[in-house]
Amino acid sequence: MMKKLLEEIAQKTKVYQGKGVSSDEIVKAEKLLGISFSDEYKEYLKEVGFLSFFSHEFTGLGVDGYLNVVEATKSERELDKDFPSDSILLENEGIEGILILHDKTGAVYSYANGKMIKISDSLFDFLKSLHE
Repeated sequence: MMKKLLEEIAQKTKVYQGKGVSSDEIVKAEKLLGISFSDEYKEYLKEVGFLSFFSHEFTGLGVDGYLNVVEATKSERELDKDFPSDSILLENEGIEGILILHDKTGAVYSYANGKMIKISDSLFDFLKSLHE
């Protein structure tokens, strides 16, 4: 499913992605963050690792720095004591402190100033909405 979506996006813009990671790397990241990833995010990590298209850069694994989901989520937790403990940082929009979060249910949220607003029921639908 993710592969087909990325092919569609690649018809409109350049897509940068990783090579995907193993289940062991995913389990290690979950332990480091003390949370479980959604099944959809695990699929994303296995297939692409991390992703960037248009002006969006999404966290993942198989990369160091601000796109590494463990590093990025831990950093945001340190900066914001109210950062939801059951969510990961999916994207830092870099505008007015707006973050895009993803939780273990698969939902995607816009988060700023301690307020979460649900913007999608799934990671796949969220990514799809960005290229339509």
